[in-house]
Amino acid sequence: ILAADWLEGFEPPTFADDPADSGTTTSISYDFWSGYDQFAVAWNYDAASRTYLRNTAGSAQIDLNNQEQVAAKTVVVLLTDEKGPIDELKHMLYRTTGTGEALIFSNGNFESVTWSKKTREDELRFIAKGGKEYAFARGPIWISVLDRTNKVTY
Repeated sequence: ILAADWLEGFEPPTFADDPADSGTTTSISYDFWSGYDQFAVAWNYDAASRTYLRNTAGSAQIDLNNQEQVAAKTVVVLLTDEKGPIDELKHMLYRTTGTGEALIFSNGNFESVTWSKKTREDELRFIAKGGKEYAFARGPIWISVLDRTNKVTY
């Protein structure tokens, strides 16, 4: 596949400049599965860098490429249907087509949006209240996919 073929019809997400002030949503936490605390996630907002810093199992998650704590400008929690385990290794399947709820955290702010993806090969879209596409902050975006019944604390 040539790059031009991959880009044909591609519509990038919408981006916006950072707001003047940070919001008050400074921590996010969730478990993927009950009883598997080694996968528990917490994000803590760092106002100086205007990023969320990731912790896993109670410790800073370090990027092995640069030895720095994993950071994201925007954290998305996509809520959907989980199926499984589907094999002896306890792999799970997640529905990523159709629509559902997503929680977006950026610049200390929180917004509940609707995600949509028509087919497996379509782009994932996030629609804010009022029907407009969500405008992401410029920078790294981290998307976690969780079962819609999981509890997200923020």
